[in-house]
Amino acid sequence: MITSAIVGCVETLKHELYLGELCFHLVEIYEFALVAAALDVAHLRSS
Repeated sequence: MITSAIVGCVETLKHELYLGELCFHLVEIYEFALVAAALDVAHLRSS
């Protein structure tokens, strides 16, 4: 019984870490897209 509880905990932690990583990457991609858009706008304004 205790073993299955520990396994359940570990699985949950893995899942949480995976979601955390996913969110982190999404934020990175979003920031990258914002910077790219800002650079595009700056480029268009200067030309």
